[in-house]
Amino acid sequence: MSWNLFFMNLGVAYAATWVFKVVDFIEGGTRMRKHERRTREQRKADASAWIGFMSFLALLLITISYMVVSAR
Repeated sequence: MSWNLFFMNLGVAYAATWVFKVVDFIEGGTRMRKHERRTREQRKADASAWIGFMSFLALLLITISYMVVSAR
């Protein structure tokens, strides 16, 4: 395996961890919420939408990285 492919995979693996950070940010972690108007189901739907969007971006990053690496 070439070093370019290795670092491409490393970057994609790192980018995939951001999905969990985004979900933690959406859910708010352990901080207290004042006057929360959204239900738990709505927050879960938002988190699912973000996970889907981030997964799409990760696949797009993989595709573009592969095209750049194989363009030689």
